[in-house]
Amino acid sequence: MIFAEFARVLAPGGHLLLGFFATGDDSPHPAEPFDHKVSLAYRLSADHVADLASKAGLTEIGRLRREPAENERFQHGRLLARKPAEP
Repeated sequence: MIFAEFARVLAPGGHLLLGFFATGDDSPHPAEPFDHKVSLAYRLSADHVADLASKAGLTEIGRLRREPAENERFQHGRLLARKPAEP
């Protein structure tokens, strides 16, 4: 799992800032495929991304979702998470 690898390579107290195409709050699915210019891509639920990070041992610090710009089709999401500092 990619989130486990993020947690493994982060230094204690280190931060992860992850950007992704976001689904709307009303979406019943954690991931929705769409046709990207390069290859198949996915829009992700911010709650789903935060849950994956949490299960890997990372703590959510904050999240942001912005509406698409004039030339964009989808919302963009950001998740800021932190690996706990060792005692």
